[in-house]
Amino acid sequence: LSFRDGRLIFFCACGTKNTDSAVSDISSEASNNSTSDDTSNNDNVKECFEKILNNEQSFYCTNRETDMLLSDYQNFSKDVSYAYVDMDNDNIDELAIWLYGGDTLILRKEDTSVIGYLFGIKGMSTIFTDGCFLWRQGAGETYGCSRLEFTGKTYKEIELWRVENANSNSEAYYIDGKAVTKEELTSFNDEKEHQNITWNSWSTLS
Repeated sequence: LSFRDGRLIFFCACGTKNTDSAVSDISSEASNNSTSDDTSNNDNVKECFEKILNNEQSFYCTNRETDMLLSDYQNFSKDVSYAYVDMDNDNIDELAIWLYGGDTLILRKEDTSVIGYLFGIKGMSTIFTDGCFLWRQGAGETYGCSRLEFTGKTYKEIELWRVENANSNSEAYYIDGKAVTKEELTSFNDEKEHQNITWNSWSTLS
């Protein structure tokens, strides 16, 4: 796969540009209104998440199937980092918390509730600013990149690409579940560069 300056590079599908001027003007106005609404929603969501980080509000833990405070959560300690990132491409941020030991807790606000989903270190090893994340299986012979889609208290992973039987004569490459060549995957990865999220330390909260 392609690496540049130590960063993994890959591509996610993007929309096409509409060249019709009338449609473009309407879309631009709608986009501006949507951006304003999204900013307001994100501010409200972050206020809620900060209460959770400060143990002032509980969340529903899907793997324990109960409401709890962050301070009561497994592997929780003051040695945690957090970041706001849109994991499901709906323009509303989720809260990613890197737990001591390498697990990642993703918190999502839905209506008046906050739902938490736990991912092991192999299930979510690196998160990018657009919400895509890297994962691996076994000893790393299978690895790839996916994004999340949430439905209530459940989620599914939308696979973007993967490599199977890495570093062997039977190494195989897939994009959107379709078998491709190594060159095709490299080209796919070279088209767009993604940056790692910036983790904030616990002490940055007032």
